[in-house]
Amino acid sequence: MLALSILALGLSVVSLGWQVIAWRRGGPVVQVSQGLMPAHVGGGDELRVVVRNLGRFATTVDWCSFLVGDTKVRPDVVVVLPETLDGAEPFPFRLEGHSSQIILFDAADLRRRAARIRGGTQPVRAFVQLGNGHHIVCKKAQWLER
Repeated sequence: MLALSILALGLSVVSLGWQVIAWRRGGPVVQVSQGLMPAHVGGGDELRVVVRNLGRFATTVDWCSFLVGDTKVRPDVVVVLPETLDGAEPFPFRLEGHSSQIILFDAADLRRRAARIRGGTQPVRAFVQLGNGHHIVCKKAQWLER
């Protein structure tokens, strides 16, 4: 009888743990990544920002911007690019659960704006603001030179 009670307690703890994990993963879980790639038309480079929603529920992406500079040396400076390249979703847009959206920016435009703010070439990190007010920052900085 004691063994059966211990088994029931163990299963209850596992079940409760599973419910906590499911609850934490239940909302939108957004990741941001970026990469520099050659432009399809007209030469130059494009900075591709990929916004992924790994969660089950949809969320709204209000805007995408960039942090300029090395956070270990000086605080970041925000650069807002006014427009995306053709084919990108206009802001704000809805990002459904288990989906992703690619946003393309002109790397030369971002390079010029970053140099005006900080002087010289600086690493940039993309970040998005979600409809709930949270900011999601790309973990890896991208230098804008090939």
